[in-house]
Amino acid sequence: MVRGMFRRPSFHELAGQISRMLASQRGRLRLAMRSLERQRQRLWKLCLEAVSANDYARALVYANELSVVKHVLQVFTQCDILMERLIIRLDMLKSLNAVVSDLAPVASELKVLSKHVAKVMPSLSYELEKIGDTISDVLSETSVDALEPPTPIDEPGSEEILSEARAELERRMAEKFPTPPETVDVHSGRAVALALGADEQASNDYGGGEGEILERVYSYAKMKGGDVDIAECASELNLPPERVLWALQRLSQEGRVELRR
Repeated sequence: MVRGMFRRPSFHELAGQISRMLASQRGRLRLAMRSLERQRQRLWKLCLEAVSANDYARALVYANELSVVKHVLQVFTQCDILMERLIIRLDMLKSLNAVVSDLAPVASELKVLSKHVAKVMPSLSYELEKIGDTISDVLSETSVDALEPPTPIDEPGSEEILSEARAELERRMAEKFPTPPETVDVHSGRAVALALGADEQASNDYGGGEGEILERVYSYAKMKGGDVDIAECASELNLPPERVLWALQRLSQEGRVELRR
């Protein structure tokens, strides 16, 4: 008699509860991602300043820390995408009037996701594992006679949709930036990379020697086809290496070149 007082939640109720729990944990994850992104930007700025000051020991420390932060950000980004996919799938199953047994693949993916994030954010891993256990408990109480979890459908049209999306983005970019810059990689032991801008006119907005240095470095980069070594450039132009790096950073601020990590 007492057992009859407790009814099993319907699929819509269960899917809604799980979706809300996932959304809450995804919010935590995105907060951590924003914090890490600020840290990444700060470390990159400090690394640039250390290289500019020829303090390569300190620059190496910043570079190592930056590498760790970027790795964690990559893991978080993958987890964020997976969580969003699970939320979308739950909404889809609700709209299709699915049954509880259709949650089995969701429980499996939650276990994979929990293991994926365990080393970088254990508290999130624990919460995801709890959500998966909730689904598993309901599944264990549900009779699934001859029913198998639905097989994920690999739609052949997915790549076509992605191609259309890329084409649309390229069209919008072409409208916004009619003349895209020529991309050129620049390598050196004191790592910089740059893309030469489409605007090649000489700048006359500088006074005295600064303008001349900027134009000499810019011309050198173009002459080398973008393959620039700071020490070699400094030697050939008879300039201190820090002035070469300063010139590249200044040209980047003006949009004439683009510095890359």
